[in-house]
Amino acid sequence: MELTNKKALPLALLQEIQQIRAKARQFAREKQEFIEYRDNNTIVFQLSDLENTSGFHFTVSDSRIVGNKAEIAHTIYFFPRNRFEIIEHKATVDTEQLFIMVDTWLNNLIEYTTIQLTEAEQIDNASAKEIYDLFDFIDDDAETATFNLKQQLYLDDALANVEATLEASKDEYEVTVIIQEVKALRKAIPNETKKSIGKKLSKIFVAAKKHGISLFKEVVKDFLKDAVKWGAEGGVHRLMEYLQ
Repeated sequence: MELTNKKALPLALLQEIQQIRAKARQFAREKQEFIEYRDNNTIVFQLSDLENTSGFHFTVSDSRIVGNKAEIAHTIYFFPRNRFEIIEHKATVDTEQLFIMVDTWLNNLIEYTTIQLTEAEQIDNASAKEIYDLFDFIDDDAETATFNLKQQLYLDDALANVEATLEASKDEYEVTVIIQEVKALRKAIPNETKKSIGKKLSKIFVAAKKHGISLFKEVVKDFLKDAVKWGAEGGVHRLMEYLQ
């Protein structure tokens, strides 16, 4: 789909796309511990699993007016198809069906997070929750606002410290995926809400901790060098207290 030239498309279609993007963004904010939202000029929107190695996504690739009643149809691709098939599925649906299917897809994704096949997973999940809680930013606008420019600059410096520590640890630990997540978060800082950044920060620290306390301590220490300059209510301050 090409959305660069808005005046080349029917007004009714643009209004529909505007509304469903707003609804999808709100949906993603409410479930931001599991998914992230993106859109651009070639798709209507995409929701994807925060666990980016899974490939789980729900994508609306095209919307168009069809039939004499000027109904709007959406072309969707999503993975996995359902609880029984780990394949991508394509369908054409109306707007009401679209969000019913988004809800089903997300519920299946969330179910994966509840599965604990080993005792080690139970321990890891308990430890992860502890770290996630540290970065549950409590600012009144945490779910809707970004950090201010000065805070964004300090946060980028803090993440640069983390990236350097991880790069220096590559010979000892398999941290390539964590480094990629740090790089992605640095790029996303200007456009992410405080709450979303908190979730992604916690994910990075959880991943580091799985490699052992030694790496976790090094990553946290280097993060805090600059993080204290930007910390929101909660988050950084709770992390500092936690380590004392």
